[in-house]
Amino acid sequence: MFFIFCVFFLVVKSQDELAESEEMESDCDMEFDMPFCSGNGTPMQENSFLNTLKILLSFNDMKVVNKIDQSEYEVEELERGPTLYDDGYSGVFKGSQILEIPQNEQTPYFTYSMWLFFPRTSGAERPRSVCPIFQKGNEETHYPSLYYDQKHKQFIVYIDQTVTSENSGLVSVSRPLANQWIYVSLVSTSSKLKLYINGVLDNIKIFQAAPKPNDHPLYVGNTPWFKDYCSMMFLLDKFQYYTEEIKAYFIQAQAQFQLESASIHFGCISCNLEEATGACISGYHLCTKIEFYSGVYNVARQLGWMDYGDFVWTYQDAIRKNDKKKGLAVCCIDSF
Repeated sequence: MFFIFCVFFLVVKSQDELAESEEMESDCDMEFDMPFCSGNGTPMQENSFLNTLKILLSFNDMKVVNKIDQSEYEVEELERGPTLYDDGYSGVFKGSQILEIPQNEQTPYFTYSMWLFFPRTSGAERPRSVCPIFQKGNEETHYPSLYYDQKHKQFIVYIDQTVTSENSGLVSVSRPLANQWIYVSLVSTSSKLKLYINGVLDNIKIFQAAPKPNDHPLYVGNTPWFKDYCSMMFLLDKFQYYTEEIKAYFIQAQAQFQLESASIHFGCISCNLEEATGACISGYHLCTKIEFYSGVYNVARQLGWMDYGDFVWTYQDAIRKNDKKKGLAVCCIDSF
């Protein structure tokens, strides 16, 4: 008896990476990251990426525990909050809580993944609006790091030696809504840095020269030098660190994202019709009205690509050449 396994992994990508992936298509029919066995139970492939998982933080106990090596960390006045899966507790960070992890193995290839929840705030002015979620480094070295801009609701990854330059790193296109869990992944190779939000490739940075790894501690929740300036509150759960690039389809599986997200890619925001139609790479088209309101709308709203009442370009607009407006363009995969 023959068993045929057909596995399809559809990944939401930016235009640059989608175009690049077409040029670098694999000759393999299937790729496995998990171990699988022959009929007699003999492993035919060893577990790959799980061996590179170095940090998996748990907030279920009185102390924060790294489930990989059972290291324990004390965090002053750290409260415990709910989780997405209701399978334990998350950590509640309010600015004064700093989790410091001593120097860990750092390579040009790495992945940081975590669940984040930002409560809706009153909008009161804070001493600093851009605050760290995590950072490996010191006051002069900020890579790798993930910051959140509370004013503009965007994620920022600083790459150069300063956090004051507007062009110093990677800024998310998405502006996720408050009061919902968000799955964020930062993936690095020696030449590229990719930011995923809810399993969707949000933005990508091509390195001219790869940033050098540093030997400073990893700070989670805040940093000592921003403790007096950042009072940002957020919930953190399942913080993970891998010493390799985790594949996009695994990130999507972790995010448990909807099927629609696997068959779309971001086009452009506030663009005219010519820009909208040009935003879709080969194999994709401007989503039709039926496609958009059958699931794509939910993805666009959750990721903050659009607000109520915003205009959206559709395939029908491209045919009618209605080019008097500006709006959002989302591209759907061709199904024929």
